[in-house]
Amino acid sequence: MTTFINLESYIECCHYGHLFTEDPQKLIPHSQNLPIAYKEFCDRHRSTQFLPIPAIAIAQPQQLKPRSNPLHQQSKSMGLELADDSSELVWIMREANSIVAGNIGGRYLYANVYRYWNYASQLQEFASSQKPLIIYDLDCFTPAQITPLTFENRPDAPYPIPIIDTRSLKEYDELKLAQSHEKIYDSICQQIADYIVIDLGLDLQNTKEVATYLQKINFLNNCDFRSSNSVTLILEINNRYYLADLSQEIVTKVIWDNLPVAELKQIIANNPDFNFVLLSSFTKLPAVKQKLKREFSNSLFIPNIETNDFSSIWEKKLGIKFPLFGQHLDDISFFVRSAGQDLEISLPSQICYEGQQEAIVYGKYARKGGELEQHFPLKTPDVTLPFKINKEPFIDAQTDKEQAYKIENQYFADTPELSIKIRFRIKPGLTPKLEVLDENERILHSTLIDHEHIEVSTTLGFIPMSEIREFRTQKSKKNIQILSESNFYRDFESFCQFLYTHWKTSLDRDITNRISDFRSTSKPILLPILNNCYLPQIYQNYSLLERVLENLLNYRLTPQKSTSPDRKQAMNKAHKNLLLILGDSYALTSRINNLDFLFDQNLLTRSRVLNWDERLRTAAKVSCSIQRQDLYLKLFNEYTMYRNKKFYKTDVYMWGYARLLLWYVDINNTSLLEIYKQHFDIIVSHCLSLNANIPSEKSYIRDALIALIYMLTFREISPQFVEKDSSAYNQAQKLCDSLQTTPILSRKANIEDPLNQLFEQLLDGSATQEQVRNMIEID
Repeated sequence: MTTFINLESYIECCHYGHLFTEDPQKLIPHSQNLPIAYKEFCDRHRSTQFLPIPAIAIAQPQQLKPRSNPLHQQSKSMGLELADDSSELVWIMREANSIVAGNIGGRYLYANVYRYWNYASQLQEFASSQKPLIIYDLDCFTPAQITPLTFENRPDAPYPIPIIDTRSLKEYDELKLAQSHEKIYDSICQQIADYIVIDLGLDLQNTKEVATYLQKINFLNNCDFRSSNSVTLILEINNRYYLADLSQEIVTKVIWDNLPVAELKQIIANNPDFNFVLLSSFTKLPAVKQKLKREFSNSLFIPNIETNDFSSIWEKKLGIKFPLFGQHLDDISFFVRSAGQDLEISLPSQICYEGQQEAIVYGKYARKGGELEQHFPLKTPDVTLPFKINKEPFIDAQTDKEQAYKIENQYFADTPELSIKIRFRIKPGLTPKLEVLDENERILHSTLIDHEHIEVSTTLGFIPMSEIREFRTQKSKKNIQILSESNFYRDFESFCQFLYTHWKTSLDRDITNRISDFRSTSKPILLPILNNCYLPQIYQNYSLLERVLENLLNYRLTPQKSTSPDRKQAMNKAHKNLLLILGDSYALTSRINNLDFLFDQNLLTRSRVLNWDERLRTAAKVSCSIQRQDLYLKLFNEYTMYRNKKFYKTDVYMWGYARLLLWYVDINNTSLLEIYKQHFDIIVSHCLSLNANIPSEKSYIRDALIALIYMLTFREISPQFVEKDSSAYNQAQKLCDSLQTTPILSRKANIEDPLNQLFEQLLDGSATQEQVRNMIEID
């Protein structure tokens, strides 16, 4: 028989984890990763048989009697077993590009494909629609990306088959739910456990144990409320057994209070070009399903999950051999240097189908005249090629380092010159093979390695993006470690709960004191974290803080005349400290949905704004998303009466602009190129109008030079960016000349040379590796 193990099911992860006395929280996959830890757990335990837990009182015999069946027939094992002639194991996993998917190490089926075939007979209205289908499955781990399904009719399949496209999943980020699925399920179990403990008169300390037990018995799939308003559970607490009546009304209320209904409504309203389906064990409760149908009408479809098509679909597949899905081949490109130019060798576009013959494609590049060619020369024992998948560098999930593709000629002693080609063999559902062949069809040694930026010469004309990315990663890891070893989690939760519970229509004294106290204790601990990371204990409190931030930060921007001087001072201090706390959170704020008010042009361009400097610095610090970066950049040419000049001419804005480039901006995003070309010219021109002997103007030039230095990194993707002898280059050189007698030093950068000297060396391509490496060590 074929066994399917769902690596995406959080409910099953909790069920199995507690059964085998392992902590499910340690099995939750991090952001962009596959659930490898959970797969390893399943590998350890999938051969172990276990007995169902006798959790429902009505299902148990009323008196002891001899067992009618042998024990082994009563036992279970992990996963779904379907009777056929195979003994194969199939992993159900999240959608991922073909190289990442290969890391699962075996046969796999994508999660959304599996979901579709479970309820295919109910989803045909959507399969025949021109709109892509979005499936939200709240029983599963929070997905790293949302994957729309399109469909293709095939004469051999009983229904249209889903088509997976992983080439541009980031385009659908706005379809993500902000609240984690794990948090929803954990909260539901916790709150139901609260009711049970109170109802049984137990010590409140038993709540966690009861919540764990509810997950251990997978109570949502064991409790049947269709024929009764309550279910009697058998609970084991401290090695004692209790009977607890679980009310459908209570369970319905708890589930409903935790469902992201408002957010789902907003997403659906904002995206009319998609169809939406919601899957969850929560909908087994009739009242929950009815309430959802009333709330969403026809905008969100909720299948009947009691009826499952997968077994019958699998049986038909074995008979007529149709594919369960098709997949667009990922955009995979390799880059070699030829005649001083980067040459792109890319794989063609096509759709491959699960279960069918292996597709074999070759990388090709365009020769002069447009003719496509497969072969390119290899004249050295080995070569390391940068490569991109779906237009982005490939980052190793374990090391968080960019990967390159190393090719070795093991026949170099005999044939020092080879003509080689890159071959990709893919059969969706199985591990792909990336191979390099010579003209004799011999397979050369090749592997992925950590990318190290190697220049032909020992000097550079820009700071490599790999160095900046490494800086962000290492700084974040170090500061996450400091954070994890502190009591910050507990203190932050207490702080957020206090604000959420006590804030009113004004910044009263208790709040101002609490904000001030928290700022002073958190300052040495809350250090810059510049990458998205998995810290659920913190994120859940930021979601609580989110509800009061805008109200507190925008309250009484100009105090009333009747406000006493002491009161004004206290309000100002609280307002400033809250901004500083928010700014200190950097990328931890990535889960806060709306911080747009920090970038509000109408507010920031007024003549009087409370803590204008701190507000703008905070806006830069939290610009970890492309959306926030766009909002910050939109201020560039706006005029603010507060400083009586355009934003880019203010020292505070330029401070944030420089750090944005170091902390967050994706230099590989070519859509930004034109904007930064314009900004480069404008900043250089403004610096030429300033006097570096005036301290305030010298301070501005210092941050402007830092920004200009980081902008030169765009040369990595566009050699034409500020190329020699261009107008931009000549103006930048003029700025360097003007600063010869007034060198600009920085205590924030880890370099002894003046910033203007490094800028000039980068312009000419004569900066050393050491200078470049030290430059990124900035606050």
